[in-house]
Amino acid sequence: MRLKEYKRRLREALRDGRIARALQRASESYRRNLQEALERFPHTVELAEEVRLIKERAISEIDSLLEEARRQFEKNRIKTFLARTGEEACEIIHSLCGHNRVIVKGKSLTADAHPVACHPHDPGGGLQAVVRVPGGGGSPGDIGGG
Repeated sequence: MRLKEYKRRLREALRDGRIARALQRASESYRRNLQEALERFPHTVELAEEVRLIKERAISEIDSLLEEARRQFEKNRIKTFLARTGEEACEIIHSLCGHNRVIVKGKSLTADAHPVACHPHDPGGGLQAVVRVPGGGGSPGDIGGG
């Protein structure tokens, strides 16, 4: 759906009185619940600020943190690969998996946040299928060949 069509449908939906009332109730409920939660757990705001600072520091040190993580994984005999782009990730996956394979992928927050579309029906004999199993076993990053 194009953006224009989406906006038109959104405006149309908002003119519907039931949806407008539902949004109003949801908004009021959210504000009320947030206020109650902050009253019950006043330290939440300070913790959120602390988390924000930790994230900012981690982002500024991302290269050294990634290198340390890779060293620790490799120390435990876990092979790691670093891709800077989705295209690089696909190249790595293809080089690891070979041709005419079916790959089954378990649940991974990384894959959820950064899906990799590697043209599963590659006419050149690449991946036949990439299947993500919601809630499946395995560790983030596990790739098994068939």
